Amino acid sequence: MDNKKITTGNSGIINGINKTVDTIKVTLGPKGRCVAIADGFDTPNITRDGATVAKAIKFNDPEEDMGAQIVKHAAKITEALAGDGTSTTSILLQELIRNGSKYLDDNVNLNEIKSGLEKAQSWVTEYIKDNSIEVGDDLEKIRKIATISANNDPKVGDYIVQAMEKVGVNGVITADLSGSLETFLETKDGFRVDRGWASPHFVNNAKNGTCVLQNPDILVCGERIATINQLVGVLKTLEDKTGKQGIQNPILIICDDIDDATLTWLAYNCNIGALSACVIKGVDFGDNRQNIMADIAVSVGAQYICSENGFSLSEPDHTFFGGASKAVIEKDSCVIYDGQGDKALISERLEILKDMIQAEGITDYEKNKLQRRIASLGGGVCVIRSGGASEMEKVNGKQTIEDAILASKSAISEGVVPGGGSLFVRAADAIKKNIKTLTGDEKIGAEILIFSLPIIMKTIASNAGKIGTEVIEQVKKSKTFGYGFNAKTGEFGNLMDMGILDSARVLRVSLENAVSAASMVLLTQKSIIPDVQESECHCCKNNDGCGIG
Repeated sequence: MDNKKITTGNSGIINGINKTVDTIKVTLGPKGRCVAIADGFDTPNITRDGATVAKAIKFNDPEEDMGAQIVKHAAKITEALAGDGTSTTSILLQELIRNGSKYLDDNVNLNEIKSGLEKAQSWVTEYIKDNSIEVGDDLEKIRKIATISANNDPKVGDYIVQAMEKVGVNGVITADLSGSLETFLETKDGFRVDRGWASPHFVNNAKNGTCVLQNPDILVCGERIATINQLVGVLKTLEDKTGKQGIQNPILIICDDIDDATLTWLAYNCNIGALSACVIKGVDFGDNRQNIMADIAVSVGAQYICSENGFSLSEPDHTFFGGASKAVIEKDSCVIYDGQGDKALISERLEILKDMIQAEGITDYEKNKLQRRIASLGGGVCVIRSGGASEMEKVNGKQTIEDAILASKSAISEGVVPGGGSLFVRAADAIKKNIKTLTGDEKIGAEILIFSLPIIMKTIASNAGKIGTEVIEQVKKSKTFGYGFNAKTGEFGNLMDMGILDSARVLRVSLENAVSAASMVLLTQKSIIPDVQESECHCCKNNDGCGIG
């Protein structure tokens, strides 16, 4: 068993954080630079994507590597929740620790500092919400957000807008690789389900944590699958359908619930290669679950198995199954492409849903649910295929487009605010207004956040060749909301008018994750790490020579 050793303090962790973030921060802003990532004997990956840079960093020193992992984890959560803002999270995290570390040797209560940080963060969050501007279906605002997210590449902003024009702002937009030099849009029929795989054992694409099923048979079941025999009985009907022994196509099961033993049995058979399958359970809640399940069934040409329709798993039939050309199931969502449902029945159902939206007395909540169902059932899926002269160029383009799609969706959900780091500079006033309500060392925590918030503007300005502190002072002189620094042109002015916008959600999530990670690092006093000397090869310690090194 590997021996461990215990170290005192957090300096090693902070060193790892600093090395990681110093590498990431050069990519921030319209004049940010690239980072080259060695990939064994393959061509280096040259990128400006902060998330890609973070994922590539690993240190031999265990404490420094813990620091790198902390940055990666915070950035990963931000990317998952907001789709962008990984660099912002990382840079804020580093600055919070830098300012907070000044108090580590003083006789202060670190738990109160953590409490003050969290309270100050909540005030900034409220400030972001209060000053966000709703995007709705304003494609011009969406174009600007997508362009900025894509390192100020206007072509990417145009692609996102064109995609939304085809499938709507709530439609499904994804990115993939092109087979040519050109980047282009491809529209497919598709249905998005806001629920992912029921077990990670169904994942067959480990690189991105998805389960991809080609030409799946699809079962939509509005009852609990309680036993293995119940499931086997339904699956056997597929043999009757094809007239061949064994199940020919992958299976996608969308159900209300499934017994744990049955789920485990199915996952085990997938892992040993006996079949290819995936289970999605618990789509939405209450009446809306039944409605969405019925929509899915119509989309893929399946029977919706439920007592109301007179169908039950106890009387299985191969007509229960529908189909599609492809299904991609992620941790929290699924997209079903080219469902085999009857086009006339789909159109008829869409008309019913559109009539329901126009009904008198309908609430905003009900209208939103209906709009989502219409987008899923009739909006289709738009794929932006990234082209390029090399595979590396295509992959980098795909990553950039994916970030822009997610940043645009985030802006649609929570609105936009002035960009360029200007909102964080102004948000310090929200903390100063409330700091008197804090007690003890909580005030120190709030001050740490006040001193740290301008770092985003400072970094953007520094990457543009300006002196960051001078830019911040110039911005603070103006009391006009939205006044800031346009790093692309080098001008000061109203960033909203200039089209320099940030997604409110991206800023909120970036701040929350940075504060959470930084406060835990500041509280860390001991580390348990592998004892490197004890981990050396046994033959080397005996001078036998293993040929390594």
